[in-house]
Amino acid sequence: MFSVRGLVCATMCAALVGCSIVDQNGRVDFKKVWDEGVASFDEPLSALSKADDGEDKKEVRKQPTTASAGSVGRSVSVERAVEPENAAIWKALIESAEAAERNFDYELATMHYSRLVELNPNDIGSVLGLASNLRYSGKPKEAILLLKSVMPTFPGRPKLSIELSKAQIAAGLLIEAERNVDSLLKEVPGEWEPHALKGVLLDHAEKYRAAQVAYGRALSLSPNNIAVLNNMSLSLAQEGQLGAAIRLLEDLVRSEYSTAQLRQNLALFYALNGDLQSAGELAQQDLPPEVVKENWSSFHLLQE
Repeated sequence: MFSVRGLVCATMCAALVGCSIVDQNGRVDFKKVWDEGVASFDEPLSALSKADDGEDKKEVRKQPTTASAGSVGRSVSVERAVEPENAAIWKALIESAEAAERNFDYELATMHYSRLVELNPNDIGSVLGLASNLRYSGKPKEAILLLKSVMPTFPGRPKLSIELSKAQIAAGLLIEAERNVDSLLKEVPGEWEPHALKGVLLDHAEKYRAAQVAYGRALSLSPNNIAVLNNMSLSLAQEGQLGAAIRLLEDLVRSEYSTAQLRQNLALFYALNGDLQSAGELAQQDLPPEVVKENWSSFHLLQE
């Protein structure tokens, strides 16, 4: 899924307004849309898409404990080893980090998660939070270095390998990511994210049908997962199945799962399909009037 700054995401704000993705002949380079948008794979505010991959974070969102660092060590304990005098600081930092992430202020979230990791380097939730926000803020290589440095401390934790794969994809290290994802598919075949990440890698390789099969496997494990469905729609569009991409997003936009991101992706697809009225109506739901006005020229350019 696309990573968002502000209210609007990717294919509308990055792909239309003043955009290099729509060229002077009215063509859309979906590969560029994909490369710019899917690098971060997941959307922090997509509750359904994060429901499963956030389990490690949820497990450790407990009140600070007085357990010593040594009692956690190389184990997979979910207890926080925080000194009693730091308990209030710990709680405030967690709240601040999560609030910053909800507001798409990934730099600030990174600062808070970094401090949490300093207070307790054995807390896997803080490590995952720091790594994902480094990736969201455009620093995937820093996330890779962080994850590789801590993974020996947390053996048997596939969530760290999943986050590493996301960072590798975001950094353009696709061979390394593919190797990691293939290992995950063998180790945890029942996890949805390795299948979804395999789809992302296959889309990068322009193997769209195979990517859609991978997304289908992910959806069989995590039905109605917005991150996967959004990527599936872009995969279909890249393959030239615009009608199928529209139908997929229409069902989502009409449902309780509708988000600004999905609506703006659907608006782009409508414009590509010649339905400028529907595209404009959707754009108006989430974009400021001046941005909608600017987009009209891009909408019309798509029809020339």
